[in-house]
Amino acid sequence: MKKSLIIVAGLFILLVGTSLGSANEKNVYIFENPTNAKEQEIKDEIEKANNEFLREVNEDVQSSFKLDLTKYEAVELSEIFKNDEYDNLVSILMDVMIEQENGDIVPSVYIKNDEAIILEKKATGKNIYHEIKFDNEKNIWVKEVEKEKMGKVITHPNENKN
Repeated sequence: MKKSLIIVAGLFILLVGTSLGSANEKNVYIFENPTNAKEQEIKDEIEKANNEFLREVNEDVQSSFKLDLTKYEAVELSEIFKNDEYDNLVSILMDVMIEQENGDIVPSVYIKNDEAIILEKKATGKNIYHEIKFDNEKNIWVKEVEKEKMGKVITHPNENKN
């Protein structure tokens, strides 16, 4: 089990690394540790743009499927990858991420008790909803439903700068 988790974690790092590379090519930059006031200002501006972009993406996907996620907790992908309770949910999430293409947005994950929802947005504007349930008898997460609907093509605010 640990061997498969290591392989999955490696694929995740490769996928995220590739995504960051393409983000940099599109003038979407990430500062870890600004070294001066100007870099801090740039970092703050970028974080604001990234947060606005992700909020707009999530709103579009949620409205496409008429979802009310107020009772769900948005869970960071890093939390899912490092938490043993989500062991095979990682596999389902990796299956979703492996199918993504250049320009697709990294999925968002929402969890409520024994239910999980993965929302993704394709670069084409297509929105995809994955409903996952925890099977208590088998002690695993199982994908129950996958739906697709066309949404808006959303451009990152920094993509148009230059």
